[in-house]
Parts: sequence; structure tokens; C-alpha cells
Amino acid sequence: MNIITDSFSSHITGKPYSGDGLTDGNVHEFINIASRQKILPMCADVLMTYKGTSLSKQNTDAIRHMLMNSIYGDTIHSCDFLRVYTELLNAGLSPICVKGIVCKQLYPSPSLRASADEDLIIRPEELEKTIELLKKLGFVLHADGSDISLMNDSGLLLELHPVLFRENDIISRFNDLFGNIYDTSHTLEIDDVNFYVLPTDDNLLYLVLHAFSHFLTKGIGIRQLCDISLTIQKTNADVEYAFDKCRLVRADGFFNACLLIGEKSFGLDLSPYDFINRDMDIEPLMEDILTGGIYGGETEDRVHSAEITLRAYASSLDNKKNKLLSAVFLPYGKMRTKYSYVDGRPYLLPVAYGDRILGYLSKRHNVKSTIDMGLSRRKMFEYYGIIGEKNE
Repeated sequence: MNIITDSFSSHITGKPYSGDGLTDGNVHEFINIASRQKILPMCADVLMTYKGTSLSKQNTDAIRHMLMNSIYGDTIHSCDFLRVYTELLNAGLSPICVKGIVCKQLYPSPSLRASADEDLIIRPEELEKTIELLKKLGFVLHADGSDISLMNDSGLLLELHPVLFRENDIISRFNDLFGNIYDTSHTLEIDDVNFYVLPTDDNLLYLVLHAFSHFLTKGIGIRQLCDISLTIQKTNADVEYAFDKCRLVRADGFFNACLLIGEKSFGLDLSPYDFINRDMDIEPLMEDILTGGIYGGETEDRVHSAEITLRAYASSLDNKKNKLLSAVFLPYGKMRTKYSYVDGRPYLLPVAYGDRILGYLSKRHNVKSTIDMGLSRRKMFEYYGIIGEKNE
């Protein structure tokens, strides 16, 4: 839907918008897709004052209501986060802030880039103290495996991570591309608060690999690519450094496509970089982005096909032959986290595999469409050099 990508591009670059306007005929599709991509406020900011927009009073009021609610909610959360982070600093803690409020500052109108949560990288030795302090500040703890999240009454959600990328996963090897982030982090002043953040070059690398990790499973949103482009434009991060690191985990083709989209949509100047493959087709990635939502989990097919795509990547990374059935019959380590009765009882794996298959059937899940989705995304992975034969 060009009206979304073009209006978003106009908001970011400041260039006049000249595409289709909102009408009562397209407004509901616009709201649906732009909301899934988490860019509705920025698109609406352009389109609601555009001469080509012609909406009924009811639809006009509805969009304005959404816009005001988003701004109000984000303002509340941002102020609350500034307060909470200051409390953490005053307690002698040094959480590293990634994405969220750090990326928000790069946007033309930061209040229009709403954040669903704030991510903090916590030193392992500070994790327990951090959690206890947050509880005293009114947060309620929710733990899911290695993920730790806390939410307070205002709706502020904090995600705590002891490492950049989850351990015990193929993605965990991305951590090896970074040095000791705790020793190299520095402070960035945001609204009179000094946030600990990653070094400039590592921050860019992290944003690319974080987007890549979601792309490997269910998909990514256009805003994640905008975060990357604005980070390059406004922080002078070393693009070639990140590109070389990405080559080590077969993410360079993905990053190349992100850069080309950044040039086309977000005013990114690629002239200094002679290593960019300008012949690469970005349409497969754009189509995947617009049909997947900000983190790709918009359909059951995407969610369930994630094992196919992730295992294809893992096999290529390790130069092993991938087997499609391994996406259904997961190894013991993963099955015991999904089916608690298997933990410590590997002999119950056949029972768990039966439960897994019955679970698909009970939800009337179309296994064929899942496989089709996985194979389609796998073909795209091959084009971008993520799996299969690597063309140097």
C-alpha cells in the first residue's frame, strides 16, 4: 500500500507528499496496516493535512482520536521511563538502554514514534538488585525463560536482558560479534538524563542484527529499517564496520537490502560506500515487511513457519544439511521449554511430539500453508545470501 510507505517517507525526509489521499474507501485498510507497522501517527501526521485527503467527519475524528491517544500514551510512558531510569542510576546501577528511547530521539517528531516497551541490558551481577528495585517502584515481574519483563500501573513495560541476544539459541552467536559492552558503553543525554548506551558503531550493528534476528523467524517492520537509516544519518556510525561484521553471520545481504531501502525511502546517502550491491532487488524484502507487521507475527503461518526458516539458517551457518522435519520434531532442549513434562524425562519426547502435532490440528492449522510460507521465505533467504551457496 504505497500511501503508507510514501507518507511515512515524507514524514521522515520532510519532502512534500504527492500520492493518494485518505478516503472513506481506503481509510480502514490504511489504519489496519499502519497500526500493525506501528507508524500510524507519523503517516497520519502527513495525510491529515494533505489536500488529496477527503474523509467523513466520523473517520477524521477517529484518526485524530487515535493520534492524540498515541501521543498522550507515549508521553506518559516516556516521562515515567525517565523517572524510573533515574532511580536505577541513583541506586548505583548501570543499565544499557537499546532501541526504544534511543532511536526515538532520531525522529523528526519523537513523540510520534511510540515504543511498546523499553529494553535494558543488565550486568548479570546487577540483575537481582535491578529487579528488586523495580518491584519497590511498583513494577510486577513476568518471567518467560530467559526473558524478564516488568510492568507498572501506568503501562510502562521494561524488558531486561543479561546479554544482547538470547542465549541457548542459534541467534546467541551474534553476541560474539561484540566486545565487552559493559566496559565500552558511554552515556547519552536525553531530556536531562544520562543514559548508558552502546558505542556508536556497536549500536548500529546491534540494530541491524536485532532486525535480522526477527527477519529470520517471523519478519520485521518498516520502522526497524527506518531506525537503522536514521542511526547511520545522525550518529556517523561506521557502516562498513557493521557490514563486515554482518558477513560473518551471513547477514550482509539483508543489511545491503536495508541500506537500499533507506536510500529510496529515508534519504540515506550511500555514495560513500562502494561495497554496496546496487543491483540487488529490494522488492522481496519490502513485500515481506508490509505483509508481516512490525515483528512479523501477523498470521499463524508466519509464526509456525519460523522453525523452518530459522533451521534453514542454522544449517547454512553450520554447513549442515537442513531437514524440513526438524522444524516439527524439535530437539530435547527446545521441547522441554515448550512442554514442561519433558524436562528431565527425555523418554517422553514421543508424547510431546504427538501433543505438538495434535496442537496444530486442534487449532485447525493449515500445515500445508505453513510449509508453503516457510518455503517461500526460504527462497527469499537464498536470494539475499542468508542460506544456500554463498556468493562472495
